[in-house]
Amino acid sequence: MTGRWRIIFLLSVAVLAGCRARPTPTPAPTPSRTPAASPTAVAMATPVRPTASPRLAGWTEHRGADFALWLPESWTALEPGADGLTARFAGLQAQNPLLAGILGSADALHDAVFWAFGPTTPDAAFADNLNIRRASLGGQPAPDMAALIQPIIEQYRQLAFADIAAQTDLVIAGHAAAHITYSFPFTGRDGASGQITGHQYLVATDADLWILSYAAGPAADPGAAALFAQSAQTFVMR
Repeated sequence: MTGRWRIIFLLSVAVLAGCRARPTPTPAPTPSRTPAASPTAVAMATPVRPTASPRLAGWTEHRGADFALWLPESWTALEPGADGLTARFAGLQAQNPLLAGILGSADALHDAVFWAFGPTTPDAAFADNLNIRRASLGGQPAPDMAALIQPIIEQYRQLAFADIAAQTDLVIAGHAAAHITYSFPFTGRDGASGQITGHQYLVATDADLWILSYAAGPAADPGAAALFAQSAQTFVMR
């Protein structure tokens, strides 16, 4: 797979991974005299309290191995890791089936470097979310963002996404960046239909393309787009 098509593939995966509507059913356990082991607790990213800043009042900084990003304190951050992915996913299924349904499978924990979810209610059909992925540019110079996203937009059109728009002249963390928005139909756990709105931010360095994919559900706050934009602008590579 060439570098360009690998990037398009990863972008499509990033979009769809954050928009699954139905939780994966958990098979009923086989009766046994041996007590079942408790699901492994999900590893949460350790929040770092920001210094006082009016712009980020009520927000928390989350740090990964190679990046940092701010989100509202009401969001739950999940830090994927290379070990025990199946157990981690089982733990999330036990703790919060809605969020496990958005992830879809343990593979989603392996493919992303970061996941976060907005606040939910017991009867919620969807949770606003963010996943971050990283794709190598194969040692090539940072791409022209307009040229990079054109085949991506064509791919999204083939997936029947609607309301597609793009901005290619952004700068995030001192690097060239772009913003793609889109929407597509959604069916919740209760069978009700709605619309998912996606906001994807792409940040290109000399070595990598960072992909920040935010998704807002049918009941999202009208200010979700502004919240996503503010969060994306806090993204830095470390």
